[in-house]
Amino acid sequence: MLLLLAGGANPGAAAETSLQLRPEHQRHSARVSEAANEAIALCTEWFGAPPFERLTVESAPAGSQAAGDRPGHVVVPMHWLQPARSLMLEADVTRAVVRQWWGVGIVLPDRFLADGIAEYAHTRMLERIYDRRFQREAYSTYEVRFFGGLLPWAIRALRLDRATAVVTLGEFRQIADVDVRSADSSLQRAQAAKIATALITLERYIGWPALQRGFSLAAERYRGKTMTAADFAQAVSDASDRDLSWFFTPVFNGPSHWDYAVESLTTEALANTTCGSAQCVRSTVVVQRNGNTPFTGTSQEPAGSFQSGRAVEIELQFADGQVVSERWDGRSETRQLVYDAPSPVIRATVDPRQVLALDLRRLNNSRSTRVDASGGKLSWTARWTIWFQDLLMTHAVLY
Repeated sequence: MLLLLAGGANPGAAAETSLQLRPEHQRHSARVSEAANEAIALCTEWFGAPPFERLTVESAPAGSQAAGDRPGHVVVPMHWLQPARSLMLEADVTRAVVRQWWGVGIVLPDRFLADGIAEYAHTRMLERIYDRRFQREAYSTYEVRFFGGLLPWAIRALRLDRATAVVTLGEFRQIADVDVRSADSSLQRAQAAKIATALITLERYIGWPALQRGFSLAAERYRGKTMTAADFAQAVSDASDRDLSWFFTPVFNGPSHWDYAVESLTTEALANTTCGSAQCVRSTVVVQRNGNTPFTGTSQEPAGSFQSGRAVEIELQFADGQVVSERWDGRSETRQLVYDAPSPVIRATVDPRQVLALDLRRLNNSRSTRVDASGGKLSWTARWTIWFQDLLMTHAVLY
């Protein structure tokens, strides 16, 4: 039997909500209502008027087959037990609400785009909900479930940020070069995670205001119509007043993946050479593109040996405290930087501000000349594993 509960209208939302919750889910009514109203308000702000006058949120047993999207009606699978600090319940609700705009109000034949936009947009919503509840900036605490999903465990010490949540929950790193147009249903989560991670990358590169204008323009152009991935890319390009085909084309077509690394960092003293009052030291940094797709910043091809694009940042830290930032179009397989200075480069980092959320491996993004006395990455991995094991045992006893 379903229990019908009236959801209060949120003053910031453009529509009211009503809840149809199963008896075992009634305890979650306040959380579901808050998440639905938050999602409606933000979707209205970001994407325009809602494609419904009233939204009904219906609960279903966890693990049940997802129902098709219908105007003004969403079905959200729910567990009986939902930890307060884990927002996985709110994640499912906000995803479903976003699909009312992208999938119902606007018909998206490319399912990966509807899934990806929902995955991306809901992370911004959850960040607001988590911050309001716990006064901390995070997406959610990490949740694991045992005994077939019956018993949840929210590890309060492990808080996920938006990008980590998308990558982790969507298993993006395991299938980083997934083709989003593949019809293989087993790849659906990875496809959605790839699109969401691409949108996070674009948000960091062009800024949220420009990306939000792109969403708004796409919603205005195609409300009540059919929109393809190419149409969406064009709308975002038009709204940001720049050609973004260099980015969207590889994302939407083919098994593209991105991976930049600092291949080497060497220093040597130059005999009989001075830089000011000190002996010159030559520092040589080699940055490498391991992925099959460049992150260029422009669709314009380079002219001869001249670069075209400045999307990839390379940061160099010198021993005397100076920091130098270089720009690269990321097209060639390698780029070499050579500095003759009184102070050596002690650390080189590619993409130091982590703009490229699509980067496959971040452990290879920096290299230092300082020797790690603990034995390097393997030692630190072992230490982290032992610390994490102790943390889990502590939680098992205390909570």
